Amino acid sequence: MTRMSSKRWKFALVAAAAIVASCTSLLPTPAPSPSTPTAIPPTPTPDLRLPAAAAVASTFVDALNRQDFVKAFTLLDEPSRAALKEADELGRRYGTVREIALATAMDGQLRGGLLHQGDRAAATLVTRWESSLVGPFEVTSTLELVFDPSASDWRVSWTRDAIIPGLSNGVLRMERATTTRGAIYAADGTPLAVQLEFTTIGVQRGAIASFEEERRMLALLSRITQLPPEEIRARYADQPEHWFSPVADVDEAVLDELNDELERFPAISTRLRFQRHYPRPELAPHVVG
Repeated sequence: MTRMSSKRWKFALVAAAAIVASCTSLLPTPAPSPSTPTAIPPTPTPDLRLPAAAAVASTFVDALNRQDFVKAFTLLDEPSRAALKEADELGRRYGTVREIALATAMDGQLRGGLLHQGDRAAATLVTRWESSLVGPFEVTSTLELVFDPSASDWRVSWTRDAIIPGLSNGVLRMERATTTRGAIYAADGTPLAVQLEFTTIGVQRGAIASFEEERRMLALLSRITQLPPEEIRARYADQPEHWFSPVADVDEAVLDELNDELERFPAISTRLRFQRHYPRPELAPHVVG
């Protein structure tokens, strides 16, 4: 009885195992988990403000060409307007350069596209100048623009570098290059004739805007040259208004030191002059040059 019972239990266990195996084989095979798709980066949205920046730059240059400095002033950003204070000052900045260059005309044109980064943009400006001193010439500068959120539009971030690169930290001087004579030396290296270079400061009478400006200009020239104002005035008073009337030779270091003050007076400019010098006059160097 015990053996039979044991056999039956074994048979029952085997049957149960077979049923479990059979049921397991009938269960559906789980589907493989889908692979995670690779994210596709979104296409950058074009900055729709850039055409507006180009339009502001074009309008600004057109206003300059027409000498409409009131219109040009309205297109400046707040720091630029604060520095200039008024549209007339913008006109004076361009007028000063025109006077120094003896320019009869100037015409600016934008070239190429805009360089853009964030809320700033830049355009290439090529200005053609017509000068009675040196003839026609071109200047390439950069017109800086900045996006003004308060106006929801672009504005020109202006400095004098927009007129001529480097003008913000320098002084414009127009000089006509002249050939110079070479030095002459003896066989032993002794200099017989050399060329000395001098910087002469002078006045263009026609560029003086008013009596008050002339008074302040004479005071500055007197400081530089140590000459009385009335003597300085006598050196240009009866000269043609567009001529450069020399006043005195000056040191370049003094000009650099008084850079900012000199730039306020468009009538003041400098010229180079050369003078023959004979270090050993007893050797009759003038005979050979």
